[in-house]
Amino acid sequence: MRLPAASARCYRSLRARTATFRATRLQLYPRRIQHPDEPRFAHVDLALTKDSAGVSVGHVPSFADINRGDTIETLPLIQYDLVLEVRPPRGGEIELENIRRLLYALRDQLKLPLKWVSFDQYQSRDSMQIMSRQGFIVGYQSMDIDTFAYDVIKQAFYDDRVRAPAHPKAQKEMTTLEIDTKKNKIDHPPQGSKDVSDSMAGVALGLTMRREIWIRHKVPLTRIPPSLTQNKEQSKASLSYLDIEREARGVEVRRVV
Repeated sequence: MRLPAASARCYRSLRARTATFRATRLQLYPRRIQHPDEPRFAHVDLALTKDSAGVSVGHVPSFADINRGDTIETLPLIQYDLVLEVRPPRGGEIELENIRRLLYALRDQLKLPLKWVSFDQYQSRDSMQIMSRQGFIVGYQSMDIDTFAYDVIKQAFYDDRVRAPAHPKAQKEMTTLEIDTKKNKIDHPPQGSKDVSDSMAGVALGLTMRREIWIRHKVPLTRIPPSLTQNKEQSKASLSYLDIEREARGVEVRRVV
């Protein structure tokens, strides 16, 4: 998966963001918030020890009509408010509580309308439960089961529908990803990573597939491209928090984005 030309256009506006939460203080910049009334979607790609975690937050400011030659597709513009690499402290682990506190701060202190939060693994059930109690709509969304999320963000890059703060690691990850054709999944090269790119792909997929977003922008649901609806039905990468709880009790669930 190679996106050098498409991705380079969108990584120019802000400085890179990294944090350990021990050595780095959280700094919020209210004046930098654009489209403050648009609902936000966050995706967290978790890690505990050696790997970094990725956290991205984004929204849809508008939709664009894309000329495919024989048809016109209407699709959302994906604008990222935050792209963050969370590094584990030396000799320690990433504390998931600090990531939750970051998301609380964005909503409660910065007044960002953060509505949806998805996580990448079942080990995050505790965080999902806690954040659900705090009023977030939460769910599970894996980037490692199929290529659907990366198909969505790749097309958004090619359509020039991505706006993101400058983040060298995210750009490097996006432009060095590889497809494992045997497992039908996106992976990083040896000694590489995809924590931050996973978080961005999760946001792109989440925003694209939320029907509330289409309705909010007065785009008829009949305009959703068949490629999205067909892949959604086939994808097994996403579960809502309630479905995770049902599955844990042995109740059969239908997987949805």
